[in-house]
Amino acid sequence: MGAMALGLAACGESINPFSKDVIEVGCPAIGALKEAEELTRFRDGPGRDLTDVRFEARIGRTVGKCKVTQSKLLAEVNAGIELFAERGPALDRAVEPLEYFIAIQAPNGEIATRQSFTVDVDFSKGLQEIRKVDYLTFEIPNATAANLRGYKVYFGIQMTKPEWDYALQARSGRR
Repeated sequence: MGAMALGLAACGESINPFSKDVIEVGCPAIGALKEAEELTRFRDGPGRDLTDVRFEARIGRTVGKCKVTQSKLLAEVNAGIELFAERGPALDRAVEPLEYFIAIQAPNGEIATRQSFTVDVDFSKGLQEIRKVDYLTFEIPNATAANLRGYKVYFGIQMTKPEWDYALQARSGRR
């Protein structure tokens, strides 16, 4: 009987999730904010037809890998975003900055944090469409393996007010 109890204790020790301080866990939902996943950037001025488009951009895939440091109640998220951009007829320079954001929604529905990042969209090699992948690491405080799934992580393309209005019209089919 004593040998069996010892065997069970050893087995239980090896699968105990609390025996390690840092554990890999499932990430919260990570995805693109629908209203901010596509952008049409026009040249300056009042024109808004196809000949006025500098470039169009959209979010492709978003991915993440997470781990929690249990002693600090801290989640570390390694995330990636795939962006596509297509040259428009009004593009007048080879490299365009494209700003995107990441917003973390807490389980209570409030935005816990939001931060913007800029990548260069480089059309200098004469390509019509390019793919850009960007990686970042961020932390979510007061996180446990259990409550991390209540968070949501949103990526979006940063837009001006006119770009936002145009994107909403395009989504509703009223361009």
